[in-house]
Amino acid sequence: ETLELWTQHADGSAARKLLETPRTFSEVDLCWLPGGRFVTFAYHTSLLEKRRAWRLSLLDVTSGKLLEWDPGATVNQLSNSVWSATGRILVGIRRSTAPQMQLWGIGVDLEAGNWAGELQQLSQFNDFGLFGLRSSPDGRTVVARMFTQQGDIFVAELDGPGKLKGPLRQLTYDLHDDFLGSWTADSKAVLFSANRYGTTDIFRQGLNDAN
Repeated sequence: ETLELWTQHADGSAARKLLETPRTFSEVDLCWLPGGRFVTFAYHTSLLEKRRAWRLSLLDVTSGKLLEWDPGATVNQLSNSVWSATGRILVGIRRSTAPQMQLWGIGVDLEAGNWAGELQQLSQFNDFGLFGLRSSPDGRTVVARMFTQQGDIFVAELDGPGKLKGPLRQLTYDLHDDFLGSWTADSKAVLFSANRYGTTDIFRQGLNDAN
């Protein structure tokens, strides 16, 4: 299989291939960085011994330069990556030595187009598994789908490099699985889908609204 990444204008014109690589890969969830020069994504390859090797990639869309970060052989899974106002890429990492996926952050130098600093663990989840991330448009709040027996939406504020401003706060409390969508443009509400009334619908909930 081949992984290809393309850009084009909103009207479908000016299509341009950014990347083509002959690899077996997982579903790619792209994250644009401020300024529109870089995009990040996580994927896995299947090596000859059939072991999944996960990579977090930083692609310069102007030059086509691809920079990959190898999290190591103990990583079983990476989530999608998101950008935060702290100047870091946030990503969920599940290691073979731990039962739950945790939130990690790594800095990016947007001028040099390179990783900056060391990877840092930002969470210590024991009762919940993290699955899917979305950063607010202003980059100051992150929302995640967390689950035990069912999936619910949680939010947390970011407070400087390598820090969460307080614990995760649960946003949805209904008895159905909630699937994370995205943010509204003003960073004040979250969009998600759920089957609460016999059909799958899209819901909007403000950060300070009752469920």
